[in-house]
Amino acid sequence: MSTFAFLGIGSNNTPGAHTLQHAERGVVRLGLAMTGALGAVSPNNASFVVGNPSKRAIDAALRKLRRQRPDYLALPISGHGNALGFGASDGLYSFDRLRDEIGEIGARGTAVVINTCGAGGFAKSVTVLGGIELEPIADPSWAAQLLSSVDGVRTLMATGANEKTWESSRGSWFIEALLSAMHHTGPGDLGTYGEFVSEKLVFGRVFVEMKRLGVHPIARGMFGDFPMMRSNVAAVGRSTIVARPTANLGARLQVRLQGRRHLATRITVTPIDGFGNRLPPSIKTTFAWKDDVLDVMNASVDRGVSPGCTQQLWWHGVCRVTWEVDVRDQELRRITCCRFNFDYFEEGQPMSW
Repeated sequence: MSTFAFLGIGSNNTPGAHTLQHAERGVVRLGLAMTGALGAVSPNNASFVVGNPSKRAIDAALRKLRRQRPDYLALPISGHGNALGFGASDGLYSFDRLRDEIGEIGARGTAVVINTCGAGGFAKSVTVLGGIELEPIADPSWAAQLLSSVDGVRTLMATGANEKTWESSRGSWFIEALLSAMHHTGPGDLGTYGEFVSEKLVFGRVFVEMKRLGVHPIARGMFGDFPMMRSNVAAVGRSTIVARPTANLGARLQVRLQGRRHLATRITVTPIDGFGNRLPPSIKTTFAWKDDVLDVMNASVDRGVSPGCTQQLWWHGVCRVTWEVDVRDQELRRITCCRFNFDYFEEGQPMSW
């Protein structure tokens, strides 16, 4: 059986250079994407070397992978750098040293992402072959697609050996472009029905975005057969909702999200009065840290914006509120939508507890 591992290396600080804001955050965000519901990596097979790591700490993380021997490896690196290497907290970690470590790990396929100035200095990297064993990939479609990929190292580099890349208040330009390309809502180029996006398709999308910013990323070893992510063409996962009425024309909702690990979900709760008037909604965006999470929302009706509720209470001593719960994914595609009808006494108390 095959395994897919992830190691993110990021350092905001390098001697003699200004402090970066997003180098470490960038590799963590890539890790969340690749260990999420659209990724192939189990969270148990992902690790990070951040917090201004030393060269010794980077060596230790790479040599741990050598002992684990994953079949497939995603290795993003982010920070300062030049044509000779990337920055650690105690100096430059050379690309020659990195190539040697990748060779010792011996993965069948490796995707290296270099997000540094001078990243193209790694382009002289040679193809690394190998074969290994760890824990199986749970999804058979992922395993089949990975096993069909060509052996070797694919390298996506933020810029040429003598050029610079940048970050803004939003994040590192190259990492943000990668995340956008990986989560693009178009179909993929791998699998029977385009279920996966390849490293070549991802880089093509990144190149267009980076060129628009005046930066020219480069890539080596692209065969277009290494699945980076499941294609983001439809909402994934499911949700179930339980609701009960509460005091003051309110409702308490429990929303269970399943199969949405490391993805954002927007929950919109809209009250509708007895005359069909849609009242101001309550909106919450939640992030699923695991495959099965339970989120709780409390919502209530402001009588000042609902003449319908006020009239029903005045005429009948009771009013009905319909609670519409709409759950959507990060692209605002619907996962589920349902309604609950609750009746309330004049004091705003529910008719039954």
